Amino acid sequence: MRFPSRKAALAFVIEHSGNGASAANAEQAIVSIEGRDGLWRSFDRRLLPANEHG
Repeated sequence: MRFPSRKAALAFVIEHSGNGASAANAEQAIVSIEGRDGLWRSFDRRLLPANEHG
């Protein structure tokens, strides 16, 4: 999907991250975002850095 801005994309993810999923799956959702520096970073559905080891 393409969005007009990063803010619009993040708003979509936050709004739809729990739709159609169980509460347990929603808590495990990971969002990967490409930064302006070209590096991809992973976040949980609250947009906090994802803990890939826990």
